[in-house]
Amino acid sequence: LCEKPRKREDAAESARAFYGADADAGDLLSVMREVCRGRDLSLDELCRRTGYPYARVSALVMRLESDGFIETDLLQRCNLSFRGR
Repeated sequence: LCEKPRKREDAAESARAFYGADADAGDLLSVMREVCRGRDLSLDELCRRTGYPYARVSALVMRLESDGFIETDLLQRCNLSFRGR
């Protein structure tokens, strides 16, 4: 895991390489792109931006967070992880 902040473009490229052949890659990358474009995005805002239902966005966010790409705060706002891949 890297310890220093990274550029938003680098984060998106890392996610693209990591999820390459994954069945959910397209959806994961859509959410990742939106997180890269904004700061403190709520799950509701991600639903609006991606067009995915809340349950889908929640599952994708949980996966991106567990894989170290994003972080969510107590209010479920999403940001890039600075400790991630």
